[in-house]
Amino acid sequence: MLSRLLISGDSAASTGLRNTQTPMITRVTGGRDQRESQQSNCSKSGWHRIQLVTMRSEAPLRPSQCFRLWIGRMYPGIELRLLRYAVAVAETLSFSQAAERLNTSQPSLSRQILKLEEDLGVKLFDRTKRWVELTPAGRGFVQEARKAIAHAERAEAVAKQLSRERRVTHAIGYCACLDLKFISAIRRMRLPRDTQFAFHSAPYQELVAELLRHECDAAFMVLPVQEQDLLCEAILREPLAVALPASHTLTQKREIHVHDLAEAQLILPSKCFGPAVCDAVLSPFKAAALRVSINDEPAGPLEALRLVADGFGITLGQPSVLATAKEQVVIRPIFNSQTTIETGIVFHRENDSPTLKMFVEAVRRIRDLYVSEHHRNWPISA
Repeated sequence: MLSRLLISGDSAASTGLRNTQTPMITRVTGGRDQRESQQSNCSKSGWHRIQLVTMRSEAPLRPSQCFRLWIGRMYPGIELRLLRYAVAVAETLSFSQAAERLNTSQPSLSRQILKLEEDLGVKLFDRTKRWVELTPAGRGFVQEARKAIAHAERAEAVAKQLSRERRVTHAIGYCACLDLKFISAIRRMRLPRDTQFAFHSAPYQELVAELLRHECDAAFMVLPVQEQDLLCEAILREPLAVALPASHTLTQKREIHVHDLAEAQLILPSKCFGPAVCDAVLSPFKAAALRVSINDEPAGPLEALRLVADGFGITLGQPSVLATAKEQVVIRPIFNSQTTIETGIVFHRENDSPTLKMFVEAVRRIRDLYVSEHHRNWPISA
């Protein structure tokens, strides 16, 4: 025989039952019986399911049989907010000061503490209108409440930290002798939420070593890079140009013949920024069988351009790099020069990361947009 008891909200209120309670019904008969009970907390359409009792009896049930009803209360657990309330009152021994600290009203705080005591079935605070004091049970409760709050805060911090660590950082290197506007365009590209790239500048040999040790995922360098374990993909190709002091007589020409530079003092970039750059700078002179006088070997293109601006010589390089000079420097193309400088992305052949493939694809798209925007001034090509 299956007996089900459903009571409405009004009936529940009349018996002192709250929505959060889990009552129990026990049905007793005079004879031998077997009970199987199942509790439920569901609330549907204003009805509260209290208890299902399945009962087998040797004799049919009669209306005159006695039923005993016991409605028990299941403890729902304490909210972390109530623990904070109790700790605040215990530390201040004042409901008004605790309410101010918690940014709530004193009547609301008092009601919450009363509710907490009612749920626990113990008194945590002895209070009058003039003073508040912890009971022995309250002191023990507050001591454990502090630990619970600390553990909850620690759990939150750990979750946030692990969420941040899930973001994988990929190292991307580049040489200073490249078009830094192009590097900036790559830096600004939109990334997946769990991916970020850390860019750093380093000399040629350091970048090669980092790539070989898998400390760097990819690097932008002047090609070629002569390492068997590294793969290269050309990204930009630019013709060679010459940077002259503003006071130089050759600035009157629209194009410079390489023979016009035979007597000039050449400021050659240091080989630490890539042998390919030095080879490209010297190749027009070698092709014309001209001897050139090397005046300085600066650490980078900015230093080279500063020396040019101060009248210490000339330098050659990519137009996009030489164009970073703001004053006292004039840039001219070299007439009928077949020499070009290639910028490429370099990575280890064993690096098959999907993120690297995504990055290379994004670089290609940015390259296409960049070339279309800058080809009017200099013939930069893919």
